[in-house]
Amino acid sequence: MNTEETMPFQPQPQQPQPEQAAPQTLQPFARVTTQWDLPRMKQAVNLAAGHRTTVIFAVAVAVSALFFTLGLLDFLLRAQNSRNAYSSCFFLIIAIWALFVVWKFRLNRAARQNLAQSPHRAAVMEFYPDHIHLNSFSDRSSSVLNWGYGEIKAIRSDGEQIVLLGPGGFHMFVPAELEGDVPRVLSFLKSNVKRFSGPDWLFTGKAKRELKGKSYTRWCRVLLAFFVLTCCAVPVGTLLSIFLSALENQPGFAGFYRGYCLVLPISILCILLGDWAKRRGISAKKELVAGCIVTAVLLLLALFFFSVG
Repeated sequence: MNTEETMPFQPQPQQPQPEQAAPQTLQPFARVTTQWDLPRMKQAVNLAAGHRTTVIFAVAVAVSALFFTLGLLDFLLRAQNSRNAYSSCFFLIIAIWALFVVWKFRLNRAARQNLAQSPHRAAVMEFYPDHIHLNSFSDRSSSVLNWGYGEIKAIRSDGEQIVLLGPGGFHMFVPAELEGDVPRVLSFLKSNVKRFSGPDWLFTGKAKRELKGKSYTRWCRVLLAFFVLTCCAVPVGTLLSIFLSALENQPGFAGFYRGYCLVLPISILCILLGDWAKRRGISAKKELVAGCIVTAVLLLLALFFFSVG
């Protein structure tokens, strides 16, 4: 019986493998650490709820303009039931502004409660090319989130803070405290988030005098008030024209143009304030457009009634 001679196993010599480069971890191009305190929390909450505050303020200004005019004219005409009429108008004005004060009080209380629930709160925000890494921590809790730029619903700023409204809440950072490529951060936010409200100079850097913080907020309120008053100028001018005609018992439309002339300075001042604000980095497009349109309408109405009167 033939037996096959088995050869012992001899390992083949291994070829040297090329060295593989170690995987590189993606580094953020900018980061910022935010220490929360009560003033910053109040400022962030007010910015986050800025659109609702704007609507309430605009309604309060419009109601005040119309009902103040009605109440004043009713008082001057001294009709039989004038006391009840003009007192009701002024009571409504007080009530609408009381609602605005209550709304502001609720925002400040929400800021205090939020900070009380998370004492010594801080947040680290790291900016990557495709997302933002958020690490929030306090004495009682901590959380880690990753927001894609497309997930951010809106950006609101007053020049001092930038508030990002994203899934499940908002986060804030101060642009002056950013470390790294600051222009790239602002460019990513501006190009990827459609809804932005804040000073134009924050992204362009072109402003003669930068308005930020409380100064920016106050001037935005002033511009909004003149925008609403300008929109109410035509009906208020009509009411004044009717009142002046009835007061002097003039036939037809004689002197009807004077009511429109009385409210004309409001729309002109709206244009001037809009131009002033635009040169200081505040978006005032609606004030300029409304001022020009209403000024033209008031002039046409005044000239028309002046010619037919």
